[in-house]
Amino acid sequence: MGDGYTQAEIPLFHTHVTNFVNAWRGEVPVNRYQHFINIWRIDVESAQSGADKPGACFNPEVLVDTALDARYCTGGTQRCLTANNSKVFATAGINVPEYDEVIVAVNDATYGGCANSVSCYSAANNSALQVAIHELGHSIFGLADEYENAGATYTGGELSQVNVSIHDATAMASLQTKWHYWLGIEGVSAFEGARYHEFGIYRPRSSCKMRSNGTGFSPICREAHDATLLG
Repeated sequence: MGDGYTQAEIPLFHTHVTNFVNAWRGEVPVNRYQHFINIWRIDVESAQSGADKPGACFNPEVLVDTALDARYCTGGTQRCLTANNSKVFATAGINVPEYDEVIVAVNDATYGGCANSVSCYSAANNSALQVAIHELGHSIFGLADEYENAGATYTGGELSQVNVSIHDATAMASLQTKWHYWLGIEGVSAFEGARYHEFGIYRPRSSCKMRSNGTGFSPICREAHDATLLG
């Protein structure tokens, strides 16, 4: 469904949806299951275009009247674009009662996206399709972000997400844990830096869509897709 599209902009929403569907269905490994995935488009009209840009992250502040209350700066992070989940779920429940997942395309050109129980992305941005696919990696397939914040060290226990680990390649092989069976295949090892920490946590491959736009999913992330879509 869309937010920040006025009545006159609904045709633009249709274009954004078509672009997203084509990109996601063409992504490996989703392309293998594209004919088994039903995607419903829900037209939602807003009084104004765009999304809120709160003063905590933007100067000047911009506030607009949209149907699903899309806003940047969630949690104090400028690019974190979210919507009002209660309104999103209510709208989905009325239109597609048996839905499994909701993604909200927001009619704004400022780079952004975030995922909790709902994925949102700025559909008018040049990186929109990459961001949308990344966010679905979180909300549907349970994947962790693989990028880091410089200087941060992770000191906690092992994480539940399949694409991050506290173990380096040697320890992983010894313990036979996480992606040990992929080590040495398709560039898979244990690369330090993931899940917002530069040190103390590892990712499977140097590049992956959960780390940066313009790359494909690592084998471990692809397996998570397979497990969910076959589930």
